[in-house]
Amino acid sequence: MRKIWLDIGLHRGQTLELAIKQCPEFDLYVGVEPLDAMMQKATELLQPYTTTKRVLLYNIALDKLPDPTQIIDQTFYEDCRRGSNKLGSTLYSDKLPPQFRKELPVMCMDIRTFFQDILQVQPDDQITLKMDVEGKEYDLFDALIESGWIKQVTKIYSEWHWNKVPSITKERHNEILIKLNKLGYNLKGKSREDEFYKGL
Repeated sequence: MRKIWLDIGLHRGQTLELAIKQCPEFDLYVGVEPLDAMMQKATELLQPYTTTKRVLLYNIALDKLPDPTQIIDQTFYEDCRRGSNKLGSTLYSDKLPPQFRKELPVMCMDIRTFFQDILQVQPDDQITLKMDVEGKEYDLFDALIESGWIKQVTKIYSEWHWNKVPSITKERHNEILIKLNKLGYNLKGKSREDEFYKGL
């Protein structure tokens, strides 16, 4: 049995570094980040820990693909503004205004294949999942639920982006929260005062 900390949307690696420092009981710390510049920063930040911890970093995007066996090139939209007003880079073209986004090709793998072939997740493995993927969390959770891989996930930390991506509806957001709550995850979404979340 392995305890795995999986950080999808690694960014500069700060959250994974915090996990390494505060949760030393994990056997494996895994980060996934499609942007080369961010992966370079994360690699530099996390390098000191690789001598004492098992840290694996993957420079790819994860998605729910029509053919899970394929690895494809996808268009990634990087927020090209400077400073703190960035909205977050994404696989969704409608999340960023055209004048603020830069299109980049990234290698993309299906999350189900990542669990099976890259992580080689076993039935007794326990995964703590942190996800911050600027809207793709809904497709990724769908894929994990439909495939049964969600059973290996013991704890979820996710940022939700339905209100920042026009093509993602609140109904889609609520649908995923209901599915995850029925599976035993106590997830409330963004607004704890919303009547919908009070009913979960």
